[in-house]
Amino acid sequence: MKGQDKLSPKWLKAAVIGSIWAAFEIIVGSFLHNMHIPFSGIFLSSASIFLLVSFMQIWPDKGVILRAGVICALMKSISPSAVILGPMIGILLEAFLLEVMVLLAGRNLIAYMIAGALAVSSTLLQRLGMLLVTYGFDLVAIAKPFYFFLVKMTRLEGVAPRYLLIGVITVYFIIGALAAILGYYTGKNYLRKPKSTTNTLALSAPDSAQFAFDDEPDNRYPLGTMLLILGSMVSAMWLINFMFLPYGMMVGGLFIGIILYAYRHALGRLQKPGLWIQFFLITVIAAVFWEWTKTGTFFSMRGLLVGLKMNYRAVIVILGFTAISVELRNPLIKALLTQKGYASLYQSLHLSFAALPAIVGTIPSGKKLRSQNKSVIPNLLAQAEGLLTQFEQKNKQFDHVFIITGGVHEGKTTFAQAVAQSLKQRNIPIEGFLAHGTFKGDRRYSFHIEDLKSGHQHLLCVRDSRPDWTTFGGFSFDPDVLELGNRLLKNIDPKSVVIIDEVGNFEFRQKKGWFEGLSHILSHHPATQQIWVVRRDFISNLQSLFPIPDEHIFDIRDGRPEEMVDMLV
Repeated sequence: MKGQDKLSPKWLKAAVIGSIWAAFEIIVGSFLHNMHIPFSGIFLSSASIFLLVSFMQIWPDKGVILRAGVICALMKSISPSAVILGPMIGILLEAFLLEVMVLLAGRNLIAYMIAGALAVSSTLLQRLGMLLVTYGFDLVAIAKPFYFFLVKMTRLEGVAPRYLLIGVITVYFIIGALAAILGYYTGKNYLRKPKSTTNTLALSAPDSAQFAFDDEPDNRYPLGTMLLILGSMVSAMWLINFMFLPYGMMVGGLFIGIILYAYRHALGRLQKPGLWIQFFLITVIAAVFWEWTKTGTFFSMRGLLVGLKMNYRAVIVILGFTAISVELRNPLIKALLTQKGYASLYQSLHLSFAALPAIVGTIPSGKKLRSQNKSVIPNLLAQAEGLLTQFEQKNKQFDHVFIITGGVHEGKTTFAQAVAQSLKQRNIPIEGFLAHGTFKGDRRYSFHIEDLKSGHQHLLCVRDSRPDWTTFGGFSFDPDVLELGNRLLKNIDPKSVVIIDEVGNFEFRQKKGWFEGLSHILSHHPATQQIWVVRRDFISNLQSLFPIPDEHIFDIRDGRPEEMVDMLV
């Protein structure tokens, strides 16, 4: 049975860069938006290149930036923004271009400049691509007469469209190259004169998020749903392009209605006035300029219909991508990552999310961002070193967890009791509890927990229904005893070996049972040696959640209590 491996140094560094990059996107993006700075996408992209090139000087490991891009893009998926695909694609593209250019041309200033120029320029191409996807090629048809109208009004007939496009791309190239140069020298300066900091970032992930499975998803078939949405969206757009009236209107209206009903809580994009202003301008430009270059007429009913068709198509695309963005947040997508060989990415995301609030708190915002802009990156580079150390410690967190596993009624508790007795004989302090079962006929009827420190026993659960008790798995649990057990776990001596009998879905999926006590130990006493008694059929789920070393899992069919004690000692 193969569990998760611990994170490699590359993934740990990627988790640090990814969390800082995500925080940087949040703070700088909000600043540019609140300042109403035009072409803010260029500045945000160039700021990201500045940050990444700086990091590439202090951590020159191959593949780290690409991994950080994947982490940052996935962190972007929790953004409250309705549409997240565009920003996610932009982040991945920036990371990919940096890694590829460095791979092809080496780690030198020229390679970084080319990568920065291409990455920032890609924002323009990405924007144009998204506009074409949203509005279709009719956008090109109305842009051409509108361009000639502007040329005529400004009397710049001698400027060909290709020269205008070349000029715009050149500006993007220059900005991207300058960002890379600044990042290169900032990173080199930091290596020569490392900035010390006493402000250590505190990882602040709630126990319920860090040590439990996600809540049950509303939709159990997210991949199929995304394919269905995409197929329906493409079909609706095809009908609109070729049979706008009436079939395109009917099918598009059905698609819009279903999405509005199923994803009504994630439609903030349609509430933005800027989008409706954009719709209005496209409709007016299409109506006014559709036939202007041919006839000189400043109004066309056909142009008006084209403008309305473009906007109708845009609403379908926006709603479709909004729905897909919602499905990308589905817990089953994250579960799929852990089961298909992407456990390192899953663990890295846990670390990055734990650090994100503290990083956001350290980056100045608003007016402070303008006044302290020269010290922002050096401070982040200094914080990154301390953050990496914390991530390395977290990476070893489950080196101290040992598992006793077996089937139902196979003797897991008897095995754990033998381990406890052997530890006592070696004068090793033990705490926690064992769960002793009783039978009524041939059926398990109740469980009592035995406090290993005091020896006291308490009735934990019975198969009968009891008022005001917690029901799970056919048993009724005494809430007072559950509280007592969690209190014992929260007050353990960190130098003791702690035994918890038993651990399973009640804890890590229902977030009940011994969940509070376990989370407390994992958060506050990660170096404390723990023995969990776990049913064999839950081991695969447990290993998808925690990177517990395979050699720490003792199956009672194959091992002896003394072997576990020897490893513990």
